[in-house]
Amino acid sequence: MGTRAARMCAKCYALATHGKYCERHKDEAARREREYKASNPLRKQFNYNCKAWRQTRAQILADDPQCAHVDPNGERCPLLATDCHHKIRAEEWVAKGGDYLDMENLEGLCKAHHSATTAREVGFAGWNKSEAEL
Repeated sequence: MGTRAARMCAKCYALATHGKYCERHKDEAARREREYKASNPLRKQFNYNCKAWRQTRAQILADDPQCAHVDPNGERCPLLATDCHHKIRAEEWVAKGGDYLDMENLEGLCKAHHSATTAREVGFAGWNKSEAEL
């Protein structure tokens, strides 16, 4: 077995001794994460990494384990729901006086339909209409 090649720092191209950063830039990843969290106000308003969200999500998926997506022919997707989706975007729902954990605004979707629906809602340029018609 040979030895692994030395890596260069992602900031200054010196020898990386701490993952992808050198001694001088070793705190770069933590700093960038702190800046990202501070710049995104929705991370503070909608905490999807808390016990209340996990319990609400589990309850939604347990109440109706089938994907709630209905195609234009009126047929429901036969796949199991794996993701919990806000029917009305959480920002709008909260602005109207609701809570992002309100169960009447949540539904279970399969991964494919949740991804396609979310991409369409946020205006993702690469969204393909045929993906939503799975």
